[in-house]
Amino acid sequence: MSERLILIRHGKAEDHGIRKDFDRELTQKGIEEIEQMAPELAKRIDGRDAVIITSPLVRAKQTADLLAEVIAVPVEVENWVADGVYSKVLATQKRQEHVVILVGHNPDFDRWHVHLTGEEQHFKKGAAAMYRWTEEGKVRLEWMKTAKQIAKGDIPDEA
Repeated sequence: MSERLILIRHGKAEDHGIRKDFDRELTQKGIEEIEQMAPELAKRIDGRDAVIITSPLVRAKQTADLLAEVIAVPVEVENWVADGVYSKVLATQKRQEHVVILVGHNPDFDRWHVHLTGEEQHFKKGAAAMYRWTEEGKVRLEWMKTAKQIAKGDIPDEA
């Protein structure tokens, strides 16, 4: 069973109106931030069995692919991440991988965080939060950081 859940909001993306919402891509700054944070996440995962599950929206898929290149884990594309299906978030606890990384969007991540912890918190673009599943099936927030903080190594040593 999975022991850790990491939520990562997609990196900075093109403004609304440039193209259809589904097709909005990461900006160069968004790409750079994800590329800079990925090695620090990879150090924390350190070869543990992990998987990235991403929304199919282009900006989330780009984020997941950039992370997967560095962390060296598979990527699964699931519509439920884009649809904000919270029951599927809870179901990730039953997966065999040690670490499950979800890449998606707001307002879903803000809402999921409230459901998981009971506390309101805003996910900035590129931000990540790591939760640990307890033996009772509850969740404990271990950390929540911006992409810049993660890139600087400002996260605990273990993911």
